[in-house]
Amino acid sequence: MNEERHSKVVDDFVHLVRQYLTLIDVLPGPNAKDFLSNCAIVLPQIYSLAHQLPDVELPDDDPLEGSIGIESPIGRIIRALGKYDLYYEVFDPVTEKDAIPHSLSNDLADIYLDLMRPLLKHDSGDEANQRLAIWEWKFHLQIHWGHHLVDALRPIHRLIYEHLGSDTESQKRGI
Repeated sequence: MNEERHSKVVDDFVHLVRQYLTLIDVLPGPNAKDFLSNCAIVLPQIYSLAHQLPDVELPDDDPLEGSIGIESPIGRIIRALGKYDLYYEVFDPVTEKDAIPHSLSNDLADIYLDLMRPLLKHDSGDEANQRLAIWEWKFHLQIHWGHHLVDALRPIHRLIYEHLGSDTESQKRGI
């Protein structure tokens, strides 16, 4: 992949990350169905582009490492989802059989944090921090936020199309 293509992928990825972060930042915002519908649009795009981020070498140091404190948005997400926060899944469908409870708000908040922290580094304008941000997005895709994103898509889909119904039904339920 050439340098111009790398830059476009990173720019498009950063744009989608900002969309997702804004979606969470405006909560309680729209009703649960609209919120989850927007998540269903942006999250798969983020996942897809994250796989296309360029490989980068880590810089020698990380000047922003100790200075980034971000509050988790989990409380806002819980309030937005209400009784639809909890879902069940098999943690590793290859080796396990029993379903365990999970929290959609935890998934979405962890994705938020794992995307936001590197974005702050990326936005510093420092080339080393931008490389570090790309590296962190790719690494955490593999070990953390990628799992949360994939896990969240199934309950998001089910909630949108099977449990939340029409906007009128959602409003009647107080969601």
